[in-house]
Amino acid sequence: MTQILKELMKFCRKVAGVDALKGYFAQELNPGPSVSTDEELEGASVLMSISRRLIKEITNQITSGTMPIRPSVSLQKLRFLIIRLIDTEHAGYHLSDGIGSASMLPREKGGVVDTKLRVYGTKNLRVVDLSVFPLHFGSHTQCAAYGLGEIAADIIKGLA
Repeated sequence: MTQILKELMKFCRKVAGVDALKGYFAQELNPGPSVSTDEELEGASVLMSISRRLIKEITNQITSGTMPIRPSVSLQKLRFLIIRLIDTEHAGYHLSDGIGSASMLPREKGGVVDTKLRVYGTKNLRVVDLSVFPLHFGSHTQCAAYGLGEIAADIIKGLA
C-alpha cells in the first residue's frame, strides 16, 4: 500500500505540474512541497498508512464501546472529528472524498444531516459537500457537488 501511495503522490505532482493545469492548484497540502526524495515520499506514505490503521482501530473501539470516553463527548462528535482527521490527512491527494461521512439519512440510521442539510442536534449548522451523499456513485463527483451546491443555495434562501 505504501508503494501505491508513493507512486500516486508522484503522479499527482506530475498532473499538477502540467502547464495547462498549473493555475488550478494553489499549493500542495499533503505531504507538502518540501517532501521530495523517494525516501521522504515513502516515509509520508508509511505515516498515512499507519494513521489510517490507527483511526480505524480507534473508531472500532469507540463504536464497540470498548474504549473509555468522557460522558460529555458524544459519539457523533467523535465520529465527526475522526472523519475530519481522515479527510485532512488526504486533502492534498483526493484519496478520500468523504462521501458518506456526514450522510443525509434518518438519525436512527446513522445520518448526520436532515433533508435541509442541517446537522442533527444543532440549530444553525449545515453541511454542504460530498459527505452528505450516503453512497458512492459510479461517476465523477464534480457534477454531484455542483448540483448539491445549487440545491443548498435554494434551501438556504428559503426557496426549497
